[in-house]
Amino acid sequence: MPNSTCRNCGGSKIATGGHVRIGEGRFTLCMDKDPSAAVFKGHVNCDAGFSVCGDCGAVELFAAEPEKLYAAFLIAQQNATQS
Repeated sequence: MPNSTCRNCGGSKIATGGHVRIGEGRFTLCMDKDPSAAVFKGHVNCDAGFSVCGDCGAVELFAAEPEKLYAAFLIAQQNATQS
């Protein structure tokens, strides 16, 4: 089960259910506004970046535009309760 608070900043706006696309030499984070729809799911995408520890190799992935993904997550939650 995902954490309910951010390990980095302690924030509580945690979005789950997204996915990562890898292609054209880049990572893209994706969140669907209506994941249960057969088509027209309302994809919201943003670029992803990462940092890596040179000592232990731990990797942290981050969204370039987290507010876009979180807004889509809130819409998806609203759509799920209306279904």
